[in-house]
Amino acid sequence: MAHKRQQIRDRIVAVLAAAGTAAGSRVSSGSVYTLAELPAIKVVTPRDPRLAEASSNTSDAHTLLVEIRLHDALVEGLDDALDALAVQVHVALMADATLDGLTLDLELEDSELELAKDSKTPHGRLTMRWVALYAVSRTNPEA
Repeated sequence: MAHKRQQIRDRIVAVLAAAGTAAGSRVSSGSVYTLAELPAIKVVTPRDPRLAEASSNTSDAHTLLVEIRLHDALVEGLDDALDALAVQVHVALMADATLDGLTLDLELEDSELELAKDSKTPHGRLTMRWVALYAVSRTNPEA
C-alpha cells in the first residue's frame, strides 16, 4: 500500500482519466513533467497540513491541497476551452466526493488562469485548487 496522500492522488488521476474529458487519457501526477500533447491534466499535492483540532490519540486529520492543473494550447478561445475542461473535472470529482472512501470531503477552493510561456510548449494553464479532508491512523499512514 501507499501513503493515503498518494492513494488520493492516484484515485483522482484514475477518475479523471476515465471521465471522458477533453484531455482523454492524458492525465498524470507529479510535479515534474513535460507536456507532449495538449490538452492535458496534471495532479499534484503540494501541501498536506495536519488539522490538530480534528485529530485524536489514534488518528490525524489532514487538509490535503490538491492542485489539478489543466493545460491547453495557446489558441483563440483558450479561456473557454480551459473553463469547459474545468467543468468536466468538477463534475467527475463531485460524482464521488469521498473518492471511494479515501476522503471525508473534497471541495473546490479556488481557480487561477495563467499563461506558461516559459516552457518548451507554450500553453495556458488553469489551476484548480481542491481541499481534501482525510484521516489517517497515527501508526499506519497507509490506512
